Amino acid sequence: MKKKIFNLNELKNYCQKQKKLKKKIVLAHGTFDLLHIGHIKHLKYAKNSGDILIVTITADKYVKKGPNRPYFNQVNRAEMLSTLDFIDKVSIVNSFSAIPAIENIKPNYYIKGIEYKNENNDLTKKINQEKSVLNKHGGKIIYSNEETFSSSNLLNNFFSERSLALKNKIKKINKKNFLKKMLNKEKEIENIKICLIGDSIFDVYRYVSPMGKSPKENMISNLFEKEDIFCGGILAAANNLSSFCNKIDVVSYAYSSNKQKKLIKKSLNKKINLHNFKKASSPVTTKIRYVEKGFNRKLFSVYKMEDNPINKIYEKKVINFLNKNLNKYDLVIVTDFGHGFISEKMIDIIRKKSKFLCVNAQSNSANYGFNVISKYKKTNYGCIDLPEAKLAIKNKFKSPVDIALTEIPKVVKCDTFALTLGKNGSLIRNNNKVFSLEALNNNIIDTMGAGDAFFVITSLYVYKKFSIDEVALIGNCAGSLKVNILGHEKRIEKEDLLTMIKTILM
Repeated sequence: MKKKIFNLNELKNYCQKQKKLKKKIVLAHGTFDLLHIGHIKHLKYAKNSGDILIVTITADKYVKKGPNRPYFNQVNRAEMLSTLDFIDKVSIVNSFSAIPAIENIKPNYYIKGIEYKNENNDLTKKINQEKSVLNKHGGKIIYSNEETFSSSNLLNNFFSERSLALKNKIKKINKKNFLKKMLNKEKEIENIKICLIGDSIFDVYRYVSPMGKSPKENMISNLFEKEDIFCGGILAAANNLSSFCNKIDVVSYAYSSNKQKKLIKKSLNKKINLHNFKKASSPVTTKIRYVEKGFNRKLFSVYKMEDNPINKIYEKKVINFLNKNLNKYDLVIVTDFGHGFISEKMIDIIRKKSKFLCVNAQSNSANYGFNVISKYKKTNYGCIDLPEAKLAIKNKFKSPVDIALTEIPKVVKCDTFALTLGKNGSLIRNNNKVFSLEALNNNIIDTMGAGDAFFVITSLYVYKKFSIDEVALIGNCAGSLKVNILGHEKRIEKEDLLTMIKTILM
């Protein structure tokens, strides 16, 4: 079989020669994950629209269909397409869209499925950009009016490791036109006035490679490789919200030096307005994790911090701000890491002045047992993990359902309460109804910040009165996306969340 798979530069030269021979070039682009009869009909339609059919596929790292996708890697997908005799050339595109392919190939015709004729079906919003580049090069878009099938539907039903119970729960959610509801609420959520309050953290990852045991001491020596510094804590939470909302205010002790200020400015989305209040002369909490390079295994951590409450002078400044401004916000989200920024007086004002309050109080090695959600007494939405809930109720033997239904209401009044259960997913309670949903992703790169992402993103939808099953699916998807991100090297994008949900519901 002659070679069919080329890079884009090779295709560019090939297409220039073919155009001189008056050949009409047709481009079809997609993921083509699990080739099926719908793809075959679509591609045959494309071939019949011109002389030469070129098919390009999205490279693995740019596929936005959620964790564990694509099911087949880019090499396998390209090889499968190249076996079809009516396809002339195949290429892999390192981009989220077909734009690089269009710019290099300059096709006469660009073929898309009939479902893309309604641009609202394109959650990635790339089709308009592709059409613009196509028009610039004199090309025309054609929609194939062929019977459509879904790779995602086939993979979900026949290749997925999800349990039957989980599949049935997803089907019930889908019957409510859930994705359409999310899209209809987009503009409302974008315009929510939000204030985030909590501890800022600098998360440092120091990557090391083990060299071997020291001959003179009982320890393993490691070679330092590189260091990454991420804006964590409330700053990471705000970043994860920034593609959902137009404006976010953050109240925190975020920096104490120009170097930290520059890092934050570089890292934070421009929609985020940071109100920096000193805690005292102490440094901003920095958590240094030593990570085994290659495996991304965390070996141990070192904290740089002063474990003291906020200074009374600075506390007064924060309280003045809260008294003047809290009633301006539709939604107040508190992510309390227990590192001393949030005081009891501040909690009292937050509870009394917030129109809609969402609270997450975290336990970690610096505050274990001392930072529990019960200190907030009442909130519209509370979200913690199972170990934190057991600390709050002072009982380690209760089941998640008992904790959510009967025990948590004894220590904090929450209209809606969520328990994140790690690899077991989540459980959400509203009034006397409880809904649990298994985790959607077992392919984990880094668990740091997954619970925070679940909390802040679900806060938006709890505020907009989504049902607990819908909130659970949104939260589990957010958590699934976050565990595929190392540290805080990138944020969760709304487009990625919507695309993952659409894929799961198919």
